[in-house]
Amino acid sequence: MTAADEKTSNGALKKDESAIEEKVIQGHVREPSVANGYCNVTNGSQPNGETLNGTKHDSVEENGAESSTHEAMVNGEDLAMKDMGTRDSDSSVLSDLPDISDIPDIPPEPVPPRRSGRSRKAPANYEAEYVIPAPQPASTPAAASTRPKRKAAATAQESFTSKADLDLVTDTICKPMTSDELKSYKGWVELESEPLFFQAMLHDMGAPDLKISELIDTDEAFLSVLSKPVHGLIFLFPYADVEEEIEVERHDCPEGLWFANQTTSNACATVALMNIVMNIPDHSFGSELKKFKDETGPLSTQDRGHALDANDFIRCIHNSVARRTQLLNEDLAWSHKREEEEKQTKKRQRAIKTPKSRGKGKAKAASASKRKRSATKAKDKVENANHYIAYVPHDGKVWEFDGLEDKPCCLGPSPGDADNWIATAVEAIQTRMAAGGLYTYNLLALCASPLQSLTDRLAANLAAGMKLEQQYKRGDSKEGGSDDQQPRPPSATSWPHPALATLLPPDKLASLNGLTWNTISSTAPAPDLVARMAVPGFGAEQAAALMAELLARQLDLETELASEAAGRRQARQAYEARHRDFTPFVHQFLLRLAERAALGEIVSNFL
Repeated sequence: MTAADEKTSNGALKKDESAIEEKVIQGHVREPSVANGYCNVTNGSQPNGETLNGTKHDSVEENGAESSTHEAMVNGEDLAMKDMGTRDSDSSVLSDLPDISDIPDIPPEPVPPRRSGRSRKAPANYEAEYVIPAPQPASTPAAASTRPKRKAAATAQESFTSKADLDLVTDTICKPMTSDELKSYKGWVELESEPLFFQAMLHDMGAPDLKISELIDTDEAFLSVLSKPVHGLIFLFPYADVEEEIEVERHDCPEGLWFANQTTSNACATVALMNIVMNIPDHSFGSELKKFKDETGPLSTQDRGHALDANDFIRCIHNSVARRTQLLNEDLAWSHKREEEEKQTKKRQRAIKTPKSRGKGKAKAASASKRKRSATKAKDKVENANHYIAYVPHDGKVWEFDGLEDKPCCLGPSPGDADNWIATAVEAIQTRMAAGGLYTYNLLALCASPLQSLTDRLAANLAAGMKLEQQYKRGDSKEGGSDDQQPRPPSATSWPHPALATLLPPDKLASLNGLTWNTISSTAPAPDLVARMAVPGFGAEQAAALMAELLARQLDLETELASEAAGRRQARQAYEARHRDFTPFVHQFLLRLAERAALGEIVSNFL
């Protein structure tokens, strides 16, 4: 080492030694910190200027050797103190740790629940609504499907995988309806308000002497032409809109009043019809209808409705005008209705199980809003629904029969004679029409058929004519020589009118509702005609004048009878034509055209 290096080293040692001495003088010492496991420098004044190991620093030499020795001693003590402090710290920390078995179990302090000012007490249905569900066993989640999702259109296309499937469905829809299938069908189809259909249905049910007439207006001029007596009115109207506006008081059925509830969909037309027919006094029906009236007489209104729904004879006649597609559509609508009811039931069950978290005020508002939405939704569902109700006279009062109501409604007494009850019913009908607004309505009248009464009047008129011819005839022989009781033609010189046998040959007479001369001969003349012929002084001149009146009346009766018989035949033809479904024919016709490769050319010519 050179002198310069030695001098520099001695200077550095002296500088470090001076710094250490200054710290000792000021009282700074190194004190081990056991808690942290390492030594910290703290302020601590030691007495007599001694360090922790007892070494005094009263004086410090300034030569380099002494300074170097002293520095080495200080540094050695410092390192020893650090090592000792670290070991002492680790051992003291481990020795001071308590054993885990000696630590007592101290339960955690419960967290106070959050209080709300909205509800100070438990709800009334606390036990029913705030039930803690029992723990459910953990279920293994199903493995995720690796198949790609398909659209609804793709699923629909894949549901029919072959042409044979399509042909099978088409053949099933288009095949003719059999009577056994119609009888086994338990539903009811919608029935249009066609008087010809109602007329033919009454005939098939066993009430051929009843007639259905359509009223195009409620004026007195249109009501006066109805055949008497009028047994009831059938009114068709939009149900939802009118029922929201009109509230009527319902009454219990008095003794002898027959009323049935509607217990199934689409049966309101037949229910209204039966509510009138079953209240016709002293009327003769067919065997099936008479049996139904006798069996349902002592039943309640609801049981009568169920009995009507279960009657295969009446239901089959109701559905006889339906096509196969109508029955299939009705089944589809019923299936959708059942699915919707099941969804609503599950929704209500979930609402009952789910606790309510809203306040009372919000719950009331939400309930009102929910009722409003439900009412709107229900109104939308029946916006286009039409409904049949009936108006019937009974025991001097007028009754309104609505099968959807549990009880009928008494509209008041019937003023005047038996047929004046119509005015009271028409007033109630006009009220419904005014409340419903501009909608399409239909009104039918169920009356006694004039066909039989016209036949009886014509027979009595012809019987009087036969008597006049017999009294003022010329000659004693009976022409024709047959056993048929035809009138004998009088002498042309003494009797100015043509013979009745000439005017009405047997074939023409039979067309008038099956009249025969034997039937006419056994019919008594009208009492007023007999009284006129018994007047003193009644001679040939008076007989000829009376015969002219009888012939004129006969012509009018023949015209009315022929018109009524034609109307009945028209109703029967329309009813039977409705039974004929041409869908199978059209389907087979198009198939044959397609097989001959002619269908494409025909379609292209019309497109």
